Amino acid sequence: MLVRPQATKHFASRARVRGALLLCVVLLISSCSSTKFVYNRLDFFLPWYLGRYVDLDREQSRALDQELVGLLAWHREQELPTYLDLLESVEAELATPLTVETLDRLVRDFETGWYRVRDRGLEALLLLGEELSEDQLDQFVRKLKKQQNKYERKYLKRDDAEFRKDAYENLKDTLSDYLGRLDKSQRAVVQTAVSDLVRSDHYWLAERVAWIEFIENELKREPGWQERVRATVIHWEEQLEPEALAIYESNTLRVQQAAVEILNARTDKQDQRLRRELQKLKDDVIDLSAPR
Repeated sequence: MLVRPQATKHFASRARVRGALLLCVVLLISSCSSTKFVYNRLDFFLPWYLGRYVDLDREQSRALDQELVGLLAWHREQELPTYLDLLESVEAELATPLTVETLDRLVRDFETGWYRVRDRGLEALLLLGEELSEDQLDQFVRKLKKQQNKYERKYLKRDDAEFRKDAYENLKDTLSDYLGRLDKSQRAVVQTAVSDLVRSDHYWLAERVAWIEFIENELKREPGWQERVRATVIHWEEQLEPEALAIYESNTLRVQQAAVEILNARTDKQDQRLRRELQKLKDDVIDLSAPR
């Protein structure tokens, strides 16, 4: 339901770092499974996700299904063509050495698309929020707090060595998914980048605490609550502590630099694999964009 965007995964120092890779642009609509399968089953996965936080009755489920039909139709017609343009931009950039500036531009294009989906989906969830009972709202907040406790146990108990090991494996695996096995020198680049990251677990988790407190208060549904939630979601990052923002930006830049270095040093075999994966994604987008 009204779960803060960009706070469902904690890659490296923060979920935001997920956008620091060119490969995250490639991953616009992909997943660990078939792109087309996942996309075509969004009408199943999204209600299931909401069901993790609150039990909907039959009428509420039916209303959500109707909202999702419109959301998916809009996404097919308006958003998928922009994904194809982005993928073609990525492919074109592979013809010459990449720069951090180019990568940053591609990432920003990706994030712009994400914000459009976020804002459109938020409206549907705000409508649903009007229909939830007090018991359902209490259940929702309890589950958010339970998830927060799990995150704190998972991330804060790590020492620095464990943090860097996790960050290394995540970054290496993401690159390997699209390049194949990294060679020794490429793995060394990953290791060096990870050693330069500054931990921000506590900042990210503190943000989640603040978000949960905010949403718990707003779900009392006093007049104007929807607009306050909407404004807070859209402008959340403007409220970040300067120290936290500096860490996020520094970590993002370091991962971008590593990604550029590795991609520019890719072997012919890795280049072929990357282009194959790009083509698969393009084919999926074209297929998904076809009239239904």
